Amino acid sequence: MTPQDPYRIKLNDLIREEISDPAIVLTADLHLEEDLGIDSLDKWELLARIEEEFNISLGWESLQKVDTVSSLYDMVSDALKSL
Repeated sequence: MTPQDPYRIKLNDLIREEISDPAIVLTADLHLEEDLGIDSLDKWELLARIEEEFNISLGWESLQKVDTVSSLYDMVSDALKSL
């Protein structure tokens, strides 16, 4: 998959809704908490938006293991492949 895949574009939009600095350029290696300031509450909100947008079920346990944008891409990609 390339960074231009439609699901990644939409996922980037959802991540942007959770970060406070619109000037941040999202890259796959950024850490959700350390680099983007996405705390536990933000992760809950992001999880709900992702599940609704992509009509998938991820579960909180899965999201707790995600620490980078790349690992979030992978988690969503895997969930979409299993549909």
